[in-house]
Amino acid sequence: MSKRRKLIRGPQYRGLPINTGANNTLACDAKILDVIARGMEHFLSKHPRALMSRFDMTFPQGYQPNGNEEFKEIMKQSVTSIQRHDGTKPEYVAVREQSKDGGYHYNGILLLDNRVKKSPLKVIAEMERIAEQVLHIGGGEARGNQGVIQLDDNCVVVHRADFEEVGDAFYRASYLAKIKDKGNRGREVFCSKTK
Repeated sequence: MSKRRKLIRGPQYRGLPINTGANNTLACDAKILDVIARGMEHFLSKHPRALMSRFDMTFPQGYQPNGNEEFKEIMKQSVTSIQRHDGTKPEYVAVREQSKDGGYHYNGILLLDNRVKKSPLKVIAEMERIAEQVLHIGGGEARGNQGVIQLDDNCVVVHRADFEEVGDAFYRASYLAKIKDKGNRGREVFCSKTK
């Protein structure tokens, strides 16, 4: 991601609310907001209802990833598995961040067809199973029940015709673009391929 990024400091972006803190004192990265908006618009153009869930992916302590290859492989296999099982293709947007200790983690949103999925729990469990295979690690029990994939409690149903629901979902997703304390340490945005 470019070091010279456009920051949005107001309460809205393209007419949708964004998370810039209690008094709009924080900023959001416009490039990341664009990717989120395009992903949501594309998904909702194909599905009347979406189940949007935030997730985090953190590699086990001491694990040295090969750039973003593991993340990309986990997401590729997860999308393929979900599509094979449900018959609909999920979409995602994720942002890689570098923590102060130098390790990377990913924050993301997952968009699922709400006509098929009423809860993201089985999807997250499948993503965890795939992550363990890709990373060649044992189950969460071996790591003190600390899985690679964590489900955030920000899960919402979005009807494409309901502007208020779309706005609420975009506000929640804008967390990925928020700059507070994140600086520019290794931030990079990823999204599923759309056709």
